[in-house]
Amino acid sequence: MIKYVFVVTFHILRHIHSFDVAKEVDGGVQFINTGSVELVVPETLSFTVKRLHKSKLCIGDFIICYEPTSTIKHDEQAPYYNVKPPCPAGTCTLWIHPTGGYFIAATISDDIIYAKVEDEYDEVCPRKVINNRANFTILKLPDCPVIMNDAALPSVEAKKNTTLATVGIIAGCVVAVLLLLSIIIIVGYCFYK
Repeated sequence: MIKYVFVVTFHILRHIHSFDVAKEVDGGVQFINTGSVELVVPETLSFTVKRLHKSKLCIGDFIICYEPTSTIKHDEQAPYYNVKPPCPAGTCTLWIHPTGGYFIAATISDDIIYAKVEDEYDEVCPRKVINNRANFTILKLPDCPVIMNDAALPSVEAKKNTTLATVGIIAGCVVAVLLLLSIIIIVGYCFYK
């Protein structure tokens, strides 16, 4: 029974610890999984989707949601064009597919798709950026690398503190579960003896 608890706990901890949404690469931040992430963003937001082979299109779409300052146009009292599913309510959608993009200006060449958010375009939600940081949720990734140009992950110091706190909480929970199981085993042994 104790072996089973250790095996299950090990797999859960390994899964939680290894799940990253993005990693820093030369030129920006590459998205490697779906999920939410906070990034340090440049003034102009742009993406590069690198094709693995010049003659082969990427398979799948890149869908990213971002927090806006508003989802309603002030002059018309109507929602912006990119307040649409699949992004959750209160967020806005940017969508890049192998032959172009929605709600984003895309330039396609043989080996890359370069997509730029046109902040001055008044039909899409204005981005919410505080201290050069913004929150994103990646819903879908294609089978080729997607990089947010000139972006960075938040500082390593803040991430280490969060990681240490998370590890401490998980370790405390594991100890509590093991103590509880030990008590149950001892009580069961004494009761059925």
